[in-house]
Amino acid sequence: MRKRISELDSLRGLAALTVLFGHILNTFPPLPKVLLYSPFRIFWAGHEAVILFFMLSGFVLTLPFLKTEKVNYRLYLVKRILRIYVPYVIAIFVSLFIMKVFKRGTQADIRWIQNFWQKEFSFSDLINHLLLISDFNTDAVDPVIWSLVHEMRISIIFPFVVLLVLKSRWYQSILLAILLSTTGALISFSGLDVSQGYLTSYAHTIHYTAFFIVGSLLAINKEFIVEIFNRFDLKIQILILVLGICIYSLQIGLGYFLRIETGLFFREWFIVVGAGLLIVVSISAKWASVFLSKNPIKFLGEISYSLYLYHLPILIATLYALHDFIPQPIIYIISLPVIFGISTLSFKIVEKSSIRYGQALSKKWNKKKDNTTKPIKGSVNH
Repeated sequence: MRKRISELDSLRGLAALTVLFGHILNTFPPLPKVLLYSPFRIFWAGHEAVILFFMLSGFVLTLPFLKTEKVNYRLYLVKRILRIYVPYVIAIFVSLFIMKVFKRGTQADIRWIQNFWQKEFSFSDLINHLLLISDFNTDAVDPVIWSLVHEMRISIIFPFVVLLVLKSRWYQSILLAILLSTTGALISFSGLDVSQGYLTSYAHTIHYTAFFIVGSLLAINKEFIVEIFNRFDLKIQILILVLGICIYSLQIGLGYFLRIETGLFFREWFIVVGAGLLIVVSISAKWASVFLSKNPIKFLGEISYSLYLYHLPILIATLYALHDFIPQPIIYIISLPVIFGISTLSFKIVEKSSIRYGQALSKKWNKKKDNTTKPIKGSVNH
């Protein structure tokens, strides 16, 4: 089990790297359409990576429910807060400091960057950022945090979602996911729930819960999936990987090439299919395991959360500070070591401490017989 989680951590690390590359690319003139909508997009597919994150969270959070019939909800929630919220809060304060030091007027001549750090950060902004689960302007200081709003909201209710999935047939869970996604899309399209930040409406949370469910289904059926996958020869396995990359990367060009209008909700289901295939390959193929177990890839997996949290404020800060003095590509060469250095420090000092504390709490609470604990019971029904 640990090995499989390690492989998925590596996959998350590679995805976080594509978010970084995607944000760098956003500051340059648009690529030619033939390249922008090609499978090469996987190297800078930032939004796709976030959908993959949601599915990986659904997968990983389901695993404890497969080991025992009772999961302590309070302990689950405390550990989840320690894992997501504590590193997040520290990153927000660090980002606020960076913004205060490096923000210098406007940078209208830098493509895409001019969307950020243009308004004063108010006390109400601070409260909303600390709450995390409200609908607020997520572009104010660290624009990537929009996905963490959904991670935190869904994490709070996820044990009950898993309980429902465990008691359902797989096709019933798929229908539930489609129903949730459709409901979220209809609410969003109707204008009843308009995002105050980037895709941070509660309607979007309903929609993204569907992707957690798909990840959960992959976890529940992982042994069956691995068995079926390994019946195929190497050529078919590689073909599945290529197919996954193409579906994952090409969905954004679907409307362009077919000359049809495709909405984000629709395209994201293509991402889910492609990301699902990538997860299947990662947990099943021995040759994929060898690659994902390489030390540099494992390192990316370890720092992936901190890399996600810190890369954009540092990119924005270096552009503000150096744009008038040196060429933009050189700025990125300078910023990358800073990004990886701070991400590594955050992982070693903040994340590992939070994880260790969560593990210590788990051991302590497991030994303690408390009649007030709130177990969540479930059984697997494939």
